[in-house]
Amino acid sequence: MVTSMKRIRWSVVALGAGGLLLLPLALAQTPSAGDLRDEPQAAADAAPEPLYVPPAASPAALPPVRRGGETPPDLGPRQVTLFNDGRALLRAVQTWPLETGRTTLTFGPLARRADGSTLRLRPLRPLEGFRLLEQQGPAGATSSADLVAAAVGQQVRVRDGRYSVEGTLLAVEESGVVVASEGEIHVHPAGELVLPRGRDLPDFAPEVSWLVETPGSGQGEFEVSYLSDGFTWAVDHALTVSDDRRQLAFESWVQVTNQAGVDLPEVGLILADAASGTVAGAKAGSGQRFYLPRRADLPQGQARRLCLAQVSALRSGLRRAVELRPGRQPAPQVVAELANSAANGLGLPLPPGPVRLYAPDTAGRLDLAGQQTLAATPLDATMRFLLGPADDLTVTVTDTPLGDGTLRRQVLLRNLRPEDVVVELLDPRAGGNLARTTVGGGVEAAEIAVPANQSRTVVYTARAS
Repeated sequence: MVTSMKRIRWSVVALGAGGLLLLPLALAQTPSAGDLRDEPQAAADAAPEPLYVPPAASPAALPPVRRGGETPPDLGPRQVTLFNDGRALLRAVQTWPLETGRTTLTFGPLARRADGSTLRLRPLRPLEGFRLLEQQGPAGATSSADLVAAAVGQQVRVRDGRYSVEGTLLAVEESGVVVASEGEIHVHPAGELVLPRGRDLPDFAPEVSWLVETPGSGQGEFEVSYLSDGFTWAVDHALTVSDDRRQLAFESWVQVTNQAGVDLPEVGLILADAASGTVAGAKAGSGQRFYLPRRADLPQGQARRLCLAQVSALRSGLRRAVELRPGRQPAPQVVAELANSAANGLGLPLPPGPVRLYAPDTAGRLDLAGQQTLAATPLDATMRFLLGPADDLTVTVTDTPLGDGTLRRQVLLRNLRPEDVVVELLDPRAGGNLARTTVGGGVEAAEIAVPANQSRTVVYTARAS
């Protein structure tokens, strides 16, 4: 019966004290399911003796997440780690008063798409003699089908604007409901199904309880965590260059969608470039972690576009890049470099994603000039962006075979600009006699300074094939 109603996919709208209105999913909006955690319960007038000796300062936030030596800022007592397989790890700090002996600790509302088998409760401070005995739940309706199934045998109403049928709900079927009313049986009446609101129906906000045991009374600070489906995230970047390519503006965005069935206000957001490892066929991995540098709201049923980083009007360091590939004519490119540093207004790890390049046209209007891909960029690393052909640099390559599978390569670089330029020469066939350095983004190249309106010649040995 519950399965069939899940196919119908009812949605619930609260009508106050009068009842609950169930609409087809296409006609109703999903209601808010509330905060991720309860408010802390009030302590007794006379504070009991603690079960442990707390440190001088007891932080309200979870321990920071560390990846590659980077410590994010305070992400707050509620955190969400988004994986790239549609799941998320929800964590919250909760403080409960503990009684001598057994105490029931209740937490909710949970996401309606929570995986109950992953629910965990752990003390954040040592609690002498603490024992976790059992978990009860998640309890409550996780879908409108659960509510409808629980209402069988109760008085309900079906209305469609023209008429209203009130009676006892007899059955729930895939095509609709069956209602007995005034000596008649209505099979699959069209309209909205209104349920009574009372103790006989489960709460449409799942919660979980743990039974714990302690030898004494006091306050206990715990972390609650669980996995839930219903989350997606995607990162994209934008680079805007001035008409002379001297000024850069950079933005990094993440779009997060919450379809998990719970509102998440003021949460710390962590982006995991890895699968959770709990979806069939997915491989779990530690992956890299990125974070939003502030707390954010993730309302149920909405997509939020959040700015990770932004910098504007930064003077760029322009270079010329020349890559020598077999069978291709060298095509010099203009390269802009941007350091991911606090001095440049950035200074946090950036996730991988597409980069849209914008530049003004001849009329000064912003135009889309292309798209590239940015790899994961750690703190203080240098990002490289190709801005288009370098018409102010000519390249002439002359090869002389040496007869031992190598050749003598001569590269003539002519700078047509009235200012000095730096040329990055990339040659995958170059031997060890071409001094190379990492110029950014993991790219190794020889750096050659070419004076204004002059030429430079580079000679080295390369493999013939």
